[in-house]
Amino acid sequence: MDYISGLVSATELKETTLVSRLLGIVPGPLLRTKTSDDDFVTSLVLHTLGLATYLFTLSQDCKLKMWSVDRQECIMAANLLDFLHVPRPQQGIPEPGRQNHMLRKAVGRDENDLHIGIFLSFARKSAFLIMKPVSEQGYYDLKSLIAVNDNQVGAENDLVDFWISCYSIWAMWANPVGETIVRHRRFRDEASHSHGTNWTQVVPENALDRNFDPSAHPNLEAKQAYLSYIFHPGKLPLSVINRALTIFRRPTGGAMPTQYPEVSASVLKERVAVVVENEIKNEISDLEITDEEYIEISWRAWAKFYSCCVQYYWAGTRPVAFLAAPANDMIPGPLSNNPIGIVCKAQFSLFRPIDELEHLWSIGSGSSGSSDISTFNPVTRPNNVCTADMVTFFQALYRMEKHLPDEIKENFLKALFYQQDPKDFATNLVEEYDSEYFSRRSANKLLSGIMPDMIDEVVHLLTFYSLDHNAATEMDIEGEDLPRKELDNISFLFSSQLGSNVVAEALHQSSQGRFQVLRNLLFLLLCLKKHLTTIFPKVDVNSTTAERLRVRLIPHTAQLIRCYYIINWVATSSCGLAVPTMLDASIQQLNILSMRDKVEGADAVHLALRGNKAHTLLSLFLSSKSARYAQNLMAQQGTEIDLLSQWHTSMLPYMTIVGKLLWPSSYLFVFPEFLLSACQYLLVEQYVRLLKPWCDSNVHSREFLLGSVLLDMGEAEKACDHFLVAANGVSNESFLASHLARPNYEDELEPTHEHRLVLYFLKVIKLFDQLDHSDCVLRIVDQAIRDAEMDDPEMATLHSIKFNHLLRIGRHSEAFEAMHYNPDSSRRQDSLRQLINSLVHHKKLHKLVDFSYSPAMLAAAEEVLVVKARSQHLMASEFYTVVHALHVKHLNYRKAASIKYEQAFRLSREVNGLASMKLQARCLQIAINELCLVPKEYQWVLKPYSSVKNATLSSVFSDYEPPNQSPKRNYDGEKIAQVDGVKKMEIVELWQMRRDSEVLLAKIELIGPDAANSLVSLVSNLSVEQFIGHLINESHFDLALRLSTLHELPKGSIMEAIAGKCVAVTRDDESDANICWLGYNYTSDVAGGDGSVSSVAWKYLQKCLKHHEESGRTEMHKAIVIKLIKVEAFLPQWLIDSYKKKNAAELLRILLMAGRLEEAGQLSCEMYNAGMGHGSKEFGMGRGISNKNSSVWLPLNLLMWCSRELEAAVVKDKLGAPFDQLLEDLKDVQAAYVEKLKRMSEGMQVKARMPSKLKV
Repeated sequence: MDYISGLVSATELKETTLVSRLLGIVPGPLLRTKTSDDDFVTSLVLHTLGLATYLFTLSQDCKLKMWSVDRQECIMAANLLDFLHVPRPQQGIPEPGRQNHMLRKAVGRDENDLHIGIFLSFARKSAFLIMKPVSEQGYYDLKSLIAVNDNQVGAENDLVDFWISCYSIWAMWANPVGETIVRHRRFRDEASHSHGTNWTQVVPENALDRNFDPSAHPNLEAKQAYLSYIFHPGKLPLSVINRALTIFRRPTGGAMPTQYPEVSASVLKERVAVVVENEIKNEISDLEITDEEYIEISWRAWAKFYSCCVQYYWAGTRPVAFLAAPANDMIPGPLSNNPIGIVCKAQFSLFRPIDELEHLWSIGSGSSGSSDISTFNPVTRPNNVCTADMVTFFQALYRMEKHLPDEIKENFLKALFYQQDPKDFATNLVEEYDSEYFSRRSANKLLSGIMPDMIDEVVHLLTFYSLDHNAATEMDIEGEDLPRKELDNISFLFSSQLGSNVVAEALHQSSQGRFQVLRNLLFLLLCLKKHLTTIFPKVDVNSTTAERLRVRLIPHTAQLIRCYYIINWVATSSCGLAVPTMLDASIQQLNILSMRDKVEGADAVHLALRGNKAHTLLSLFLSSKSARYAQNLMAQQGTEIDLLSQWHTSMLPYMTIVGKLLWPSSYLFVFPEFLLSACQYLLVEQYVRLLKPWCDSNVHSREFLLGSVLLDMGEAEKACDHFLVAANGVSNESFLASHLARPNYEDELEPTHEHRLVLYFLKVIKLFDQLDHSDCVLRIVDQAIRDAEMDDPEMATLHSIKFNHLLRIGRHSEAFEAMHYNPDSSRRQDSLRQLINSLVHHKKLHKLVDFSYSPAMLAAAEEVLVVKARSQHLMASEFYTVVHALHVKHLNYRKAASIKYEQAFRLSREVNGLASMKLQARCLQIAINELCLVPKEYQWVLKPYSSVKNATLSSVFSDYEPPNQSPKRNYDGEKIAQVDGVKKMEIVELWQMRRDSEVLLAKIELIGPDAANSLVSLVSNLSVEQFIGHLINESHFDLALRLSTLHELPKGSIMEAIAGKCVAVTRDDESDANICWLGYNYTSDVAGGDGSVSSVAWKYLQKCLKHHEESGRTEMHKAIVIKLIKVEAFLPQWLIDSYKKKNAAELLRILLMAGRLEEAGQLSCEMYNAGMGHGSKEFGMGRGISNKNSSVWLPLNLLMWCSRELEAAVVKDKLGAPFDQLLEDLKDVQAAYVEKLKRMSEGMQVKARMPSKLKV
């Protein structure tokens, strides 16, 4: 074929002496002869040497020919029968077998090193030939390297394929029952004419059981048993299950249903369950059956489905050919050009190398087909454990394998699962088992060939079974300084899905084989111990041997059994799916534990779990980022880089390293760290449970692992118990010390054990904190406080955590105690604020009063509460009340009064409304009461005002700013600093508080309970003078008088209003509109007498005048009189009498100015008479001028004015007798008064002229 144009040409190859030709180069009938069937070509190979191409053909008559494709002629022909050492019939050609002859080639170090492999099939015996073409003087000839046959393979077996390399030959056979047999043999350059004694059989893996045994699962339903077995990772491919499901649901005689599309294992499992359950329902739909019959039908239906799966599985495992390596030069050394597996119809299988121990087991069991130790590959045998004594010993172990019944093997596994010591279990069986398996005769048979000196070989053997010897250091595991090229080669080989699955299965097979060997070894050693005197009759050997068996070998073997059981459990445990919430919780947990390098690994793990393929715990581990630790260790093995990157040479060391990471008794904690991020909670519980009774390594780390799992599963209390137990290992276990007890700061000094405990507990607290498990946090933090040193830098943090979680669950008293013991004062301040906020939220601020404060704490609490009070809404906050209660509790009444006055002051300026006014009044009354409890010299408080420039804001304190006030800014948007003037402080005394309180109470009384908002707004903004005027308008005279008295304001307007009301009541005949004002004022004490409303009104006026007119003052009298005169009402006699006594001259002037001449004249007459001593007491004049020692003052000007007014009235109006008589009476009284004054004056003059009497 032309590689440029793609055209294909056919060339006929002709022999120089024969007519036979070869047409084309395609298998089938391309090569055929024209003379006879013996010349029919059965196989051919092409080989390029330089620029020439040669074709090798093998015909039915055992002729091998070499053709030159370029010259189109045969250049060499040879009869292969000449190279066989077998008798031939007279005709010259043996009877052919059932198969055609086969031809294969192998190329060595260069293209000239060509080997031709030939399989000749005869009826009686088949043979393999390895030939090497050689060139001598331009002619080609064949050199025979080996001619062998495999006598151990029966004639009824068919050769499927064979493979040759420069050093070995591989043959793949199929027996009549469909089983595949793979055998291989090594050879050298010189010919070896052996008859197959060096053939070695490849040990196959355990095939799928054709018949599933239900009795192995007595406690499971059919559905559970079959689903768990069918969908176990590695059992059946999902494609096989899907095809089996398609066939299973096909109706009888119906068409083939459509095959389901490929889905994940979980979805396919649900489909299988639904289809089989429908099959069961269809079978029992019209029947009445018992429970036992239903169980039988269920098992039969599931067995039918399993049978479909098995049929498809075995059909897909039919071998086709060997699987070649990717390239000839990828596997150097003695393994060059060997096949790496088998290609089957629907899948492929890979070969894996085995180590010395597996090789010994295969020799002892005879599965390798050879007992020759030298057949083991020397490249992978560095320890030289394959000795003749070991072969003998392994043969004894295999005899024990054959002798042990399956029941004992199953019970042995169950005993391990239920944490029973394998030594005790095996000892009970050996000592008490009544069958022939452990009798003396059986012991002689089982232990035949065992010598006393083989005990040393057993000790040596056990060292190879233990994987924790020569463990890598922690720095080696990290591999920070390793060459990138070596790590890339290893990662390329083992990090793929295929690579990780193959390594997982290989390690499972290897560990399972080792577990069987160790189990048999344990029984063998116990049997040897039981029959020691019979096997070794020498006394000097028995005591030493028995002691070694009892003290060292048997316990060590039991320990190894447990370790390999764990590895097998890891390799066979199926992983469950992880929901996204589990993934999020796992990532949060890793971040808290400072394991951020595991977060990426957790994402990879969950991505793998969400795929279509089911995983075992081991395969998931190898496909995760945790496998890099094994790769780091692998890169440090000192292996050549060419061998390091090859499958056959690096797989065994890599398996060993992975086994070390899984080894339970190793100090390495890589695998449990992986479990922490894999979200396989049930498997983690099982893992810790299986290790707990016997494994002493990483005990506390596993406790932490179990606690983390229980925490994610919602078992917080159990998790807390495990975390507390795990704390004992923070100093001596690397995982806890590096991830949970490592300080975040670089310190030259190694942290103490106590400090590591504190750091560990802080990490654990974070785990509980993210899930809001405050009760568990409190348990942890209490333990941390008990374990911590007094000067630990995290002590304040611990007390803060305790405080926060106590606060979260509402235990405020305990939270206060935690705050009290916190050594950090700033944290105490913050905690106090949080405590106050929490008490406010829970409406339990009163609890603050019950706490026992130190002086500093009390001051801090007061400061915080005051700040809170000033920042909260006055009507919705209780902070002022709590601060006041604190002061009262500590008997600081002056501060209590101050805080209440501050509250009232702010209410008056910031909050409007009736409720605010009532609260103001209550606050002022409380402040007044408390100031009364302090000495008089301290009965005052300070009232800070805002600055002089901003006096309208009226702040309570200097740092107080009204709420919702935005800062002032300049043109550029920068905040303008408020430069205030000197602030003036004002002292508020007790009497001022009382005065303000009375005003508030009066306003509240005036507003009433059901007043409109407009009235409230109006009244609340009135000044005292304005409010008194409003009271007068609303007829609340008592309130107005009381406020006027407190504020020392004139009351004349009030009395005028009252007088006006009295006149109105009198004139309007007591209508409802005029008498309702009496109800606003206190009139009960004046309601006697005739009981009329007008009488009550005038009496109320009289009472107010009497109580409120000060001595020596007549403003109220004057106001009343003027009001009555204005409304042309009569002046009550009691009013005139009271006025005459206080200031008759003022009354006379008012009457004169009002034109009330009659009343003025009468009053003038009375005043003259009073001056003369007649009725002088009514005017407050004593006895008048009749008393020698009294002085009398009469307003003569007013009296003269009244006289002239009367004279003028008489002359002008000529009113008649009343004024004439009144004028005449006035003149008579005036004349009498003047006459009396003259007499009194003359008498006083005479007396003054008389000489005074001298004293003797």
